Amino acid sequence: MTLARSARATPLTDVPFFLFLLMCTGLYLVPMLLTNWYDRYLLPVLPLLLAMLCMNRTIALAPGAFRVLKATAACLILLGTGALSLFGTADYLAWNRARWMALADLVNSGEATPQQIDGGLEFNGVYTLTPDYQASPGKSWWWVNDDLYVIAFAPLPDRQLVKAYPFKSWLHPMENRIVVLRRTQ
Repeated sequence: MTLARSARATPLTDVPFFLFLLMCTGLYLVPMLLTNWYDRYLLPVLPLLLAMLCMNRTIALAPGAFRVLKATAACLILLGTGALSLFGTADYLAWNRARWMALADLVNSGEATPQQIDGGLEFNGVYTLTPDYQASPGKSWWWVNDDLYVIAFAPLPDRQLVKAYPFKSWLHPMENRIVVLRRTQ
């Protein structure tokens, strides 16, 4: 890329705005990437990145070079979004496999009936939904009759860990698991 003078170069007033967008993006992303995060947390940053991409160039480039730069940036954003979607879907399927394995083990062992499990919307919707269901205060809203057992990502107060089901995650490479918890009272 060769630098050249051009009448279409960004006015000096756009530079502070570009730096402001860059700073906002960095201030948002750095703390988030240092902790546990989910793909949906990246959505607020996309308009900032797109605004920076759509701004006029801050340095006058040779004819056609700016179009190549914009196309490259757009492709990188598209590939990043695609990879993030792929990894997020793989993680979702992995933790759901672990959850359904935990639920199957709990029910097939005879340790609990579906009516005694808070297994999430899909499980309770299939096994405990009835037309005359009345929600119980203090229980999840998804058709939970008795929450003697709960399937969760982490331990909960007043619950004893029965068993853990590890699963691999592409977005969060640390230890991930689904746990079966039993009420202690």
